[in-house]
Amino acid sequence: MTMPLVESKGMATGVYEHKRTPPPDISGHQFGKWVVLERGERKNNSYYWSCRCGCGATKQVSNQHLINGKSTCCVKCSGRKVSLKRRARRKSGSGKYLYRSGMYRNGWCEVRQQQFDAQKGVCPICDKPLFPDPATWAWDHDHVSDECRELLHRGCNVFVGRIENDPKIVERATEYLKRHGSQYV
Repeated sequence: MTMPLVESKGMATGVYEHKRTPPPDISGHQFGKWVVLERGERKNNSYYWSCRCGCGATKQVSNQHLINGKSTCCVKCSGRKVSLKRRARRKSGSGKYLYRSGMYRNGWCEVRQQQFDAQKGVCPICDKPLFPDPATWAWDHDHVSDECRELLHRGCNVFVGRIENDPKIVERATEYLKRHGSQYV
């Protein structure tokens, strides 16, 4: 669809701007769980529609988001959490921080540094120093309770995760090394 160009008033330079034609009326149509009620307001050069979700929540949804499937229901129905910061800073009953995907933002720098200092900068798995760059550290955490345990090297964290998911892997690795004559087993 081509947009008609209209000369901008007050512009002596001949600059042109797009004049958008309103989208066709989609009132009554359903997009995922959204049912379009009526045309909403126009803001930020986008057209919005007043929509009701299957759960009864109403919201102004962008025309583009409805058409391209980017928005199919309200936040509550999608299961997403509203505030990553609020989730990331939550503590468990034991007082340990809970692991969250957004924990490297929003104030977690201080928490990581406190844990680094408490561990005296040493990885508890390989007993080697952690690198000074926090991007190389990994929070080991319990996958059931989400409680943070300690900071590890990334490789050590993967190793612990594999052992935790399959405890017999240690036996198989030991047998493998013995079979190939390793002097460390």
